Amino acid sequence: MTNSTPLAIGIGPRVRRSPFFDSTIDAGVRSFTIYNHMYLPVHFGDPLAEYWAMVNGVILADHSVQRQVEIKGPDALALTQLLTPRDISSCPVGRGRYVVFCNDQGGIINDAVLFRMAEDCFWLSPGDGDVILWATGLALGKGYDVEVSEPDVSPLQLQGPVSPHWQRSCLVRLHSRLVTTNALSLSSTIFLLFLLGPAGVGSWAMKFTFLTKREAWSSGTS
Repeated sequence: MTNSTPLAIGIGPRVRRSPFFDSTIDAGVRSFTIYNHMYLPVHFGDPLAEYWAMVNGVILADHSVQRQVEIKGPDALALTQLLTPRDISSCPVGRGRYVVFCNDQGGIINDAVLFRMAEDCFWLSPGDGDVILWATGLALGKGYDVEVSEPDVSPLQLQGPVSPHWQRSCLVRLHSRLVTTNALSLSSTIFLLFLLGPAGVGSWAMKFTFLTKREAWSSGTS
């Protein structure tokens, strides 16, 4: 069944906006969907051209909807291990693992990239779903000594075969300029950019770059 009638989505306070929301509007976003209770940009007018840009070039996408779940405390490893059947005890600090989350019957709830930020701190980057509520409930039920929270970070996705070159040629200079202008002191406008790349079977490398939301978006679209 097809529908030729143009459809619209209402923008209101019940759904969270990304810190890059205004920048996506300025860049000409044409469509949103709802993901993790937030607006996710879908396309900017030519989905096919945007697809081939990702395949052959580089894109910078607003993936703030990929909300992080932080599990921190003495029982962080125990709770995180309870969420997934994959052994994460050997995951070193600063590295990640792909994991699935299962319920008490073994059914899959969600999947995620897991990062070990410290010995007693894990970040989970799941797909669409309320993983934070599941983790909080397990922590309370088990009486674990942990804090389960959502860090105040908003990921951007840098993707495509040209992305490593874009990173080296643009982000390093941009970071230097922000430091020079003392922009990094403006905590309210600084967000985290995840740059992910293969680092061996079953693991991911992780780098962090701090950017202002306006400069990050304009640099990626110019």
